[in-house]
Formats: sequence, C-alpha cells, structure tokens
Amino acid sequence: MVNEKTFDYENYIQEQLRRIDDLDERRFAKQLLLESLGKMIEWSEEKYAALEKRVQNELDLPWKYFHVCMTVIDKKDYDPINSFWFPVWEEDVQKRREQSYETIYLAADEKVCNAFLDMGTLIGVNEATGESICFQIRRSDRYWRSMDKLYHLFTGNHVPWQTIHMGHVERFFDLIPMTEEGSDGQTTENDWTIQDDKWAKYIRRDMMLLWNIRQFDVHSREYRIPCIDEVFYEHVFYLPKEQETEDGYLVDAAEDILSIRYEENKIVLRTTAESLEDITIYRLCQGKPEQSAGYHHPVLSNRRKDSLAARYSGQTGNFIQTPM
Repeated sequence: MVNEKTFDYENYIQEQLRRIDDLDERRFAKQLLLESLGKMIEWSEEKYAALEKRVQNELDLPWKYFHVCMTVIDKKDYDPINSFWFPVWEEDVQKRREQSYETIYLAADEKVCNAFLDMGTLIGVNEATGESICFQIRRSDRYWRSMDKLYHLFTGNHVPWQTIHMGHVERFFDLIPMTEEGSDGQTTENDWTIQDDKWAKYIRRDMMLLWNIRQFDVHSREYRIPCIDEVFYEHVFYLPKEQETEDGYLVDAAEDILSIRYEENKIVLRTTAESLEDITIYRLCQGKPEQSAGYHHPVLSNRRKDSLAARYSGQTGNFIQTPM
C-alpha cells in the first residue's frame, strides 16, 4: 500500500485548545472534541483499516506460500535440527564416499564465473607427491537437476511458476580429475591445492547448497467419486502437526494429478488412479529463516515486495510457464 502520513488529530486539538483563554470554555471544548468527535474519528479509522484489509485479502495471491529461499554453508556447519534450511542434494550431508569429482563454490561475480567456466581446465598440486593434477571444469549438474525437478513439481501441482534466484546455484562447479589422455579416471583427494593464486582466492571447498524445502513421505486414504461416464479418485494426505499456516506444499506423484485441493490440515488429490504409491510431499517453509552457527552467507529469494498494486497485477497478469 501507499504510505500515507497519519494525521494526529488528538495532538492538533490539544494545541488548538490552548488558544482558548476561558477555562470553562476550554474544558467544554475538550470534552466535545476529544470525547465525542475523537471517538468518531477513531471509529472511522478502524473501519477504514478493516476495509483496506478486506480489499487486500480479496486480492490475496494464492502462490505467496510458495517462495523459494537459498543459501550456502560450509558442510561442517550443517545443522540437521534447523527447521527452515534443508539440503538441496541429500547426498551432501551423507558420509563422504569416494567420487570421481569434487564440487567447489566460486565466490565471485557473474563475469568471473563465466571466465572460470570458459577456461575449461584448472591445475592443482597434490600436496603429498607434488605432482600436478589437471581438472576439467563443468557446472554442477546435480543442483541444476534439482531446480528442473522443482519446476516440474510446480507445473504438475498447477501452481504458477515464479522462477527462482539462481545466484548461488550458478556458482557451483565440478572439478573432474583428468588422466594424461584427457579422460576421466582418477578420484578426487583432499590433499591438493590450487596452483594459480588468481583462482585460489575465489574457490571455496566443502560448501553445500540449502533451500527452504523439506520433503517427507506420506500415506494416503482414498475414496471413490463416481462421474457420469468415468470414475475419479481422491487421495487425502494429512499434514504434519507442526505445519505453519503460511507454508506451501507440493506433491510428487507418479500418476497425473487432475486437481489439488488444500483444506485445513490436509491435501486432497484428484486422479484417475485407484491407489497411489511412493508419494512425496514437499513443504516450502515460509516466514523468517532460522539461524544456526555458521549460517552467515547471503539468503537469495524470489520473494517480491508485497503491495496492493503487486497483488492486483498478479491477479490480472499472465504467467509464462517456462523454466527460465
């Protein structure tokens, strides 16, 4: 809403009363203006505020519950009991296992990130042997796959796609050790350093990406709804007790979802399938991010500033349903 300066009628009346020299007249004017007219003004302001709230509620955006926030942390700082931040890729918090590449985070702007990717290879030095290691550089595709899956979740749940802030995602790169022939074949080791100091100041190792999306498996109850020429089924999923009223939910089901209905403490899915298996619900936590030790990197979000004009344009505008 437009910020309007509130008129302080009570202070204005008090100042005007000082101009009345006759104390009896001043007392009478004070009683008339403050106790009678003042209550009318107060009542009018309350009614105006209620009307303003009603108009905003009528223009309420149903997809305001589906904002996506992301941040990065050092893996050693991950807090599994944080109720707002969850790993984008679950394997990031699992026990480290041997893999053929290492993922790094480049703390630099877009121009430097593009130059790093265009370079193609990076030279490192094995601290134990002193030998050089050549790494092939590529964007970390596992995070991009997660973003692509999120897009299909939105479209599959008939929720308007609002895009997401990719600032952190685009800064993750995979370093793949190369053999002398130029093909993959080695495994990454922790005891290596970057040969070029130019890139050493940008590269952060053992970082991971977090977002405000928590996934959990649920079980459904279904009941049949007969139609004129076909039969549909509705599957009811009960939400956890600790759910927040402003949180949004997305459902990942193998079957095509015809419609989704949100009710108090439950989600109702309408499909042509008699039974559903392997159902996963994604909870998009809203509200204020919970802080933990080491969670100090910037939070990037697609949340927009709320206003009456923004709500109106959201109700009347058209959305382009594309990943970009």
